[in-house]
Amino acid sequence: MSSFSLKIIAIIAMTLDHWNVILGGPIYMRILGRLSFPIFSFLIVEGYRHTKNKKKYFVKIFLYSILLQMPVYFLYSKEENLNIFFTLASGILLLSILENNKMSNVIKYFCALILLIISEYLKFDYGSYGIVSIFIFYKFKEKKTLISFLFLLVNIVYIFSGKIFSIQIFSLFSLIFIFKYNGEEGKKNKQFFYLYYPTHILLLYLLSKFIFDT
Repeated sequence: MSSFSLKIIAIIAMTLDHWNVILGGPIYMRILGRLSFPIFSFLIVEGYRHTKNKKKYFVKIFLYSILLQMPVYFLYSKEENLNIFFTLASGILLLSILENNKMSNVIKYFCALILLIISEYLKFDYGSYGIVSIFIFYKFKEKKTLISFLFLLVNIVYIFSGKIFSIQIFSLFSLIFIFKYNGEEGKKNKQFFYLYYPTHILLLYLLSKFIFDT
C-alpha cells in the first residue's frame, strides 16, 4: 500500500469524523474517524525521513498550521484548540531535536519535555498524545509488534488520564493499514491534502448553516 493510498484512507476517515462533529450522525462515523490521525502521524514521519530539506519541511507545516487556524478552524471548533498541523509540526520539531548531534541527551530530553508541556498548555489537537504517537512511528520504524504494544499502552494511559476520549482506542485498527505500507509514494499530488483540509471543513460549515441548519 502506497503513501497515497494511506492518505486517501485517512482523508475519508477524517471527513466522516468531521461530518459527525459539524453535522451530526451515527457513532460509527466517529469510530472510523479514529483511523485518521495515526495514519497522518505515520505519513508525517515518512515525509520527514525522505525530505531533502528537513528545515523547509518543518517550516512548511508550521506556516500552514498558522494560516489554517484563523480562517477555517474556528468556523467549526467550539473549543480553543490549535489545529492538528501544530501537532504535526511539533512532531517534526521533536524528531529534529532528537537527531541534533550538537545537543546532549539531557538537553534533548528537556526540550522534548517542554514541547510536550506546550502542546498541552496551548491545547494542540491531540496534544502530547499526538507528539508521542509520531515519536513511536519514528523510533521503532519496522518493529511492528513493539509499535502495536506501545501504541496500545499510550492509548490506555491517555484514556485513563482523561486526556483523550475512550473512543480513541479504535485508532489501533489504523495499524492494519499502516503495516501494509510498501515504501512507495504512489500517485504524486502533494498539494491535494493541503487544499482538501480547509476546503472540506469550510464546505461542512456552510452545509451546517444553510442546509442542515445545525
